[in-house]
Amino acid sequence: MKYLNPFSAIIIIILLFVFLALNYFELPRFVQGKTIETQGKIIDVENSKGLKGWGWVQKIKYLFKVDDSIYVFNKTIDKRQGRQNIGNTFKIKCAKSNPKNHKTFIKNIGMGDYFIENYYGKSNSSRHEIKIINSLFFIKEFDKRGKIINECIAEYEILHDTIIAEPYIFSINQKYKTKIRFLRFSKEGYRQLIDLQTNIVYY
Repeated sequence: MKYLNPFSAIIIIILLFVFLALNYFELPRFVQGKTIETQGKIIDVENSKGLKGWGWVQKIKYLFKVDDSIYVFNKTIDKRQGRQNIGNTFKIKCAKSNPKNHKTFIKNIGMGDYFIENYYGKSNSSRHEIKIINSLFFIKEFDKRGKIINECIAEYEILHDTIIAEPYIFSINQKYKTKIRFLRFSKEGYRQLIDLQTNIVYY
């Protein structure tokens, strides 16, 4: 029976360490079985310095949909994928039987333009916050103590003076399960929104 000599074993250990370091010490998810392609969308981005303060990395949160299920994951990227923005999309290949086994194909397409609007509203028992960031629509509802009691992320489209937001992830409950419509208008030089279902005005 042959054994590895100490020098070969050291080389293998070094190569394994380099491989894990390049993947930020995360084991890759190997795709098994029948695979399908779908689209991933970045819903959150956190910028930080790279290893030992050199360069930069981004910790991104992304989601993708398979059939009627939404999957959310975190990933660390660097200059190989380029800096990314909330709302950027990319290709994903995953196992149809278990979409948690998937591979991302994030390309360096440049950050592009960054669009953001903030709105705030109140009801009798809660306050509300809306952020429109690029192609995504974020809604949060807080109780009087500041605790989040409802939250959702939606894609949206603008038809004339109406914003139609279609939620596809709600982390607290299913209050925002159907399409939400907002009237968008300007008053005294400031944009405002009115929720056409609840009549809450956002400034």
